[in-house]
Amino acid sequence: NELNKRALENMILSGCFDEFGLTRQTLVQNMERVLELISKEKKSQVDGQISFMDLDTQATGASGHTDEYLTAFEEYQQAELLMKEKGATGLYLTSHPLKEYAQLIEAKHYPTIRKITANAEQYDNKTVEVLCEISTIRRKVTKSNETMGFVTLEDLTGTMEMMVFPKSLAQFNHLLQENSIVLCSGRISSKEEEDPKLLCASITDVSSLEMPTTPAAAKPAKQGKNLYLRFTSEEDSRIKQATAMVELFPGDCSVHFYFEDSKKHVLSSVLHASEEEFLQSKLKNLLGEDNVVYK
Repeated sequence: NELNKRALENMILSGCFDEFGLTRQTLVQNMERVLELISKEKKSQVDGQISFMDLDTQATGASGHTDEYLTAFEEYQQAELLMKEKGATGLYLTSHPLKEYAQLIEAKHYPTIRKITANAEQYDNKTVEVLCEISTIRRKVTKSNETMGFVTLEDLTGTMEMMVFPKSLAQFNHLLQENSIVLCSGRISSKEEEDPKLLCASITDVSSLEMPTTPAAAKPAKQGKNLYLRFTSEEDSRIKQATAMVELFPGDCSVHFYFEDSKKHVLSSVLHASEEEFLQSKLKNLLGEDNVVYK
């Protein structure tokens, strides 16, 4: 039925079947056809009781070649893939649209949302610029019959509400589009027992910003700053996750990999890590407290 089809499509778009080696678009485009094949061969089966292993067996046939049954499609463009992923799960899983702007964030020293919320008193009444994604938008008519906006901003570290008062809303309403990347400028308002909010002064589309000419991560590391990550072996599945985390938070620390089984030590030639507490916390949660060392 339609519910089961939607659930299967969401599973495909969230990456549940990536291990089959087919693009998500191939699976989505061929889903109806495969389900019809299964239905014809398993009429005795209750509707909706179809496992993806069955789908794979029926689709591949005895020879095991999906090409005989499936029309191949190129993978979705990265931006579209991420949008479909978030639409299916409410989250970005593979990557994040802001990742490609990590160098700009570092070069311009834009504070992260987590840094602002963790230091609310320090930032209270201060003007900041935050490069972020617009997650949700809610408009409300005030008692004076004017419209203001309540916008949820999201970056790689967290979310924060931005209040857009009537004059600013009239000026920047065209930039308030869900999932768009923007630079928001304004004053931080922090009150007791409330999360800090950004009071909007201006909004700039990311396409209007000047990108740094030299990749921030390519700068030489500062003397004596190193991040050591210990893994069980070079086949450790967590290496890819840890590398992705470091790439999201580039900085000045050289990154060293140590593999316990071979006692091998490798200095990365491309990675340089930030000392942000958020990154340290994520790495320690992934690898264990004793396997992440800054010194």
